[in-house]
Amino acid sequence: DSGCIGPKKRYVSCNIEPCPGDTNFRAEQCAKFNDKPLEGNKSLTRRASWKPHLCSTVYRFVAPNKCELSCIPEGENFYYKWADKVIDGTKCDALSNDICVEGYCLPLGCNNMLGSSAKEDKCRVCDGDGSTCKTLEGFFDESQLEPGYHDIITFPPGATSILVKERKPTNNYLGTGLSLRNESGQYFLNGNWKIDFPQSVDIAGTTFEYERIKNGRVAFESLYAKGPIKEPVTVVVRVILR
Repeated sequence: DSGCIGPKKRYVSCNIEPCPGDTNFRAEQCAKFNDKPLEGNKSLTRRASWKPHLCSTVYRFVAPNKCELSCIPEGENFYYKWADKVIDGTKCDALSNDICVEGYCLPLGCNNMLGSSAKEDKCRVCDGDGSTCKTLEGFFDESQLEPGYHDIITFPPGATSILVKERKPTNNYLGTGLSLRNESGQYFLNGNWKIDFPQSVDIAGTTFEYERIKNGRVAFESLYAKGPIKEPVTVVVRVILR
């Protein structure tokens, strides 16, 4: 009707209950293409495991649309668009509540209502005032470390709004791992003498964003996670040169 005023479509939140478990819905969509050969790509001759590649500053190559299904093969530094649209309800990125609907990123409040302006505080309380948790901060400035891996800090379960960043560029590479790393030998980033590309890492029930900004031959590194984490997470620094 030409006399009808307003948008042709309106979207509402039907189910506002969180999905059970820690499964990353976008990662599930990328994983459907695991071991599928990439035709015409000479740089990827093997079958790969695919993980999400989001439109974020942590990536060297930025996907132009948060709501397309762009995935990066594990161990590689390029992404491939498998679909023009992710499935409706997929998060636009790891750091906000916004979701994709019909290929567009729409604002979602912390109350899971489309169009809501409700925001989480630093404690991750919806519409909170930040009074339910306390802020802890510190500095690690040890300069006499031997080459190798050294623990910086272990964050306890329940920690939120986690931020670790270098104040000046170095030849070190940050790594995140569980506090039981020494017993299990398990790393989630930059472990076992490997250097990973900037990426999102799912660990302890949350997503850590790893950023590395080059400055000549050195780089600034940072880690951020909204939390809360479900188990201890240890941040480790790798010293390359003394």
